[in-house]
Amino acid sequence: MSDIASLYSIFMSNIDPVVVEAQAQVVNKFLPIDWVFEQRQVPLRRYAHADAMKDCITHCTTDVIAFLDIDCIPLTSLAFPFLYSYASKGTLVGAVQRANHIPNGAHVYAGPFCLAFSRERYRAFGSPVLREAMLEGKPYRPIPGQRGDVCEELTYVWEQNKGLFTFTPAVQLMRPTHVEKPLWNLEPGRERFGHGTTYDNLFYHAFEARISADRQSRFIEKCKQVLG
Repeated sequence: MSDIASLYSIFMSNIDPVVVEAQAQVVNKFLPIDWVFEQRQVPLRRYAHADAMKDCITHCTTDVIAFLDIDCIPLTSLAFPFLYSYASKGTLVGAVQRANHIPNGAHVYAGPFCLAFSRERYRAFGSPVLREAMLEGKPYRPIPGQRGDVCEELTYVWEQNKGLFTFTPAVQLMRPTHVEKPLWNLEPGRERFGHGTTYDNLFYHAFEARISADRQSRFIEKCKQVLG
């Protein structure tokens, strides 16, 4: 059987190899047989995440492409088929995110930590930029013409082209169903997200595992729970 989707997990050199192995074990437990999975380490520098994602898109051999952060895992065998069911129809699908450090009208978007889309649709929309907005000054403000965090431009572009979608939404966002430590706002008056957020009971994202050994240890323990 030929591959129908490609999944990439991109991580920096400051991640414990035990975290990398823990994620791989969980992903492989739930990965459909016709998906290909690759973990890719990249240098610790500005734009490394976005540039590595762009490289994956360029060299991917399947139309449907998905991304996970190294501290994001599926929780059930339904997780990856859910992504595919939307991405294969051209929808941008992912876990909801908001860049609270960028004053862009509280825009929510499909975060790069759990994201899938069609490469054909991506190219048809002009191969939108993946790099985050350059910021200047304090409080931070985007340089004119740049309006989002890593991959946020994808959601803007898909939203602008929503008229092309008849039977599926342009953007499908998974929302928090449980948060271990709420820290950041989504839309005003709605749920928050933070460390240890579960989305639609399908995916779990530790958030900021790169920052401390303690957070990486908690992620490893979550992986052990999922593996049983």
